[in-house]
Amino acid sequence: MDFLLANIESKTYALSVPDESFSYVNIRHVNFYANTDAACSFMPSDKLEAAFYKTLTQFPLLVGDLTQRSDRHLEIVVNKDDLNMPGYRESQSEVDFRDIKSAQYNQKTWPSDLETVGKVPCPDANSARIKLADIHVVRMKNNTGLIISTAFVHATTDGYGCFEFLNRWAEETRALITGEPARHWVFCFDRSAIRSHLPAERAPISDMTRNTYTDKSWFADFLTWLSPISRGKLMSYLAGHGSYGRMPELRYHLLEHVPYGTRISDNDLLSASSDGEPGWLARTISRAMGIRNEHCLGIPCDIRHRLDMTDINYIGNPMYHVYFSKPIDYAGTPTTPTSLGDIAAMVRKIVSEATPPRIGTLYDVLETEDISLGNFSANLMSFKMVTGISNQIRFKFYEADFGSGVQSFATVMPDFGEGTVIFLPSPPPSRDILVNLTVSPQVKECILKDRFWMQLAEFVY
Repeated sequence: MDFLLANIESKTYALSVPDESFSYVNIRHVNFYANTDAACSFMPSDKLEAAFYKTLTQFPLLVGDLTQRSDRHLEIVVNKDDLNMPGYRESQSEVDFRDIKSAQYNQKTWPSDLETVGKVPCPDANSARIKLADIHVVRMKNNTGLIISTAFVHATTDGYGCFEFLNRWAEETRALITGEPARHWVFCFDRSAIRSHLPAERAPISDMTRNTYTDKSWFADFLTWLSPISRGKLMSYLAGHGSYGRMPELRYHLLEHVPYGTRISDNDLLSASSDGEPGWLARTISRAMGIRNEHCLGIPCDIRHRLDMTDINYIGNPMYHVYFSKPIDYAGTPTTPTSLGDIAAMVRKIVSEATPPRIGTLYDVLETEDISLGNFSANLMSFKMVTGISNQIRFKFYEADFGSGVQSFATVMPDFGEGTVIFLPSPPPSRDILVNLTVSPQVKECILKDRFWMQLAEFVY
């Protein structure tokens, strides 16, 4: 803690429109570590906590306050004399790690108090401030293992940044254990860095992408008027396991049903599968605010590699969202190679539009037009059904070695809500894809009875 206090500076971090659009969401992951050697020195508590505070000096915006300016846009304000410290606690569980592992990490076997914050950022009970990060370390019975639960307010970063923090924390812990200095890392939190990587060329963006951010409504204005705390509460109110080995086979069959020369990636296949199951998403997701009788599929495209900015270690939400919609009845049709190929080709088409010139056009729009932070959420609510895809397969999931090996398993908190489908990598060396979604028991039965879907997937929990 003393190291953090001595190295932190007061600063204000401006946020981008994509940051603001997800400010009412917590990104939460759960990391499981097995003490396979029954070592007494397994992930020592004092080193974990000391390294955590050292890591915070590399991610200074996490000790700030999410603040709404007079123009209703958001920023993070760090006051070195009044830091908004992230939550950090360690607890002891009476659950044996081996019981969790034998149940394939089914959340029903997790410690009941593992989750310390919900999916929506809310003020801390003691400080009455929204903590921008929250960590819960749970040591398992008889020192059989350890669980690290992490939560970050989405306005600070995307999933990539969450694992950058976890991996740097692991490095700092190893350094304290071994006495060898950790590598020096520099991260970029300056939202204007995207502007410096944009090309001079511009290209038109789709009406749907533009309108999602620019169309105004009374509800969008109402969301913008609310404070971060009130907005989060309102949004909270409104609001499988696929075999990688089968992907080439599925792609081969689908190419018969798409235009010649079309490239179909794994992300296209997974996103399409999330769109077209026989009625199970259509009957459950985003009905309350339905206006347009359509199903909207949204995919956030990470622009770091598209703009050649991976070398600056950008921490934020560098996104280019792409969308398409289909009549709501389409989601209720049986899944076939033809229907899945149709959706996969549409996914490929819109994802291919995330080019540097179009990214430049979108960010021109976001910076020059009168855009309120409520537009994004309100416009998506105008669809009868919305499915958001979060593909985290390429994140550095299994690299956080705190001195006793990397995770045995890593996943997300299960209550992330209907309307979002999250793809995660399996523990190495497996290349299987974990598909996480929240649905009702009735919808789950529809999934399990769908022959096409179950040929590709295995039900885990």
